[in-house]
Amino acid sequence: MTNQLTLKANYFLIGVIALLLAGCAFTPREAPIHQAALQHQLLSLNEWAINGKIAISHKNQGTNLSFDWQHQDPQHYVMDLSGALGQGASRLMVHQGVALLTLDDGSVHAGENADALVAKVLHWDIPLAALDYWVRGLPFPGAAYTVGYDEYHRVVTLEQQGWRIHYSAFLSVHKFELPEKLQASNGEVTLKVIIKRWELGDR
Repeated sequence: MTNQLTLKANYFLIGVIALLLAGCAFTPREAPIHQAALQHQLLSLNEWAINGKIAISHKNQGTNLSFDWQHQDPQHYVMDLSGALGQGASRLMVHQGVALLTLDDGSVHAGENADALVAKVLHWDIPLAALDYWVRGLPFPGAAYTVGYDEYHRVVTLEQQGWRIHYSAFLSVHKFELPEKLQASNGEVTLKVIIKRWELGDR
């Protein structure tokens, strides 16, 4: 009788463990509490500035640029772009939904969408609206995404809008660990970004 009770108890425990494991296997992965709080703080961080290098590869052609991005909010920012030795310098200004692109020959081009304007005039496929968030290690709002974290709760992979972003290095800036190196690819275009300096204006 004792053996039968012990056997039944063992089967019961095995069943409970199996159910727990099955539940774990189908539980969606959520952001750690620490990371969720950090994302909230980064989303509220509007005034910032970064500079560094960006390499754009598309159809076996590549472009290497230096950039300086002065950001007030997603609708108000200035980005200076230039090639080697300052050649091909251009300035993108976005103000209240209007984008102005000034080239080194003095010509000015306007558009309602900064991404489309840069692609049309400079032939660079840069998802600026999303990059605004990706450089902070954040998903672009309103679009589905999947994310992976390291043991320090930092975002190391982000997949969104057909792009896969990998973060390989971070900089300590005040209380934040902000991206220093990231690579984004959509299968046709690859962007490699190195951020040399972060400045936070409204922390």
